[in-house]
Amino acid sequence: MKARYKWLLMLGGYALICYLFLADLALSVKVPVSDVISNLIDLSAIFLAIVGMWVAYSYPAAISKVVNDNDDLSLITSYHSAKRLEALIMNILVASIVLISCLLLNAFIIPIVKSSDFFKEHSALTKQIGYCGIWFLCLIQVVMILQIVRANLSFLDDLDTLIIKLASQRKKNPHQKP
Repeated sequence: MKARYKWLLMLGGYALICYLFLADLALSVKVPVSDVISNLIDLSAIFLAIVGMWVAYSYPAAISKVVNDNDDLSLITSYHSAKRLEALIMNILVASIVLISCLLLNAFIIPIVKSSDFFKEHSALTKQIGYCGIWFLCLIQVVMILQIVRANLSFLDDLDTLIIKLASQRKKNPHQKP
């Protein structure tokens, strides 16, 4: 299944869950939205820095491709490596979207909504929509973090396989230099 369909399916499922369950819960929440948005901004910024550094260090030719717009992607030697790089780049993009969304919420959307007559007339509805939107951004952030954890676990599994292979070779040839 293509990534865009997965995201659409996730968005549709989340909208249904919001309608059935979370909208009522949002009315009783006492956590300030600005605190949650601030935490999301901090997490996204840290996430972008760490994953960006990881991509730049692990795949320098990919960075050269992005910066110089050349067509050489010879750094990718296997399908597994290409999928790992794709997942990292997708995580950077989604973290950027979360960061931009939070900045827009803080700078424009929340002040405009709070000063509107619609908010005053329908404060319960706007609170429900607002919290469900913030929770969606949190959900996206959690999914991205879990994907990075999965990528790290896959890397550790590959590393463990390599260590076992090297230990086996060392037992066969104990006098060979490592």
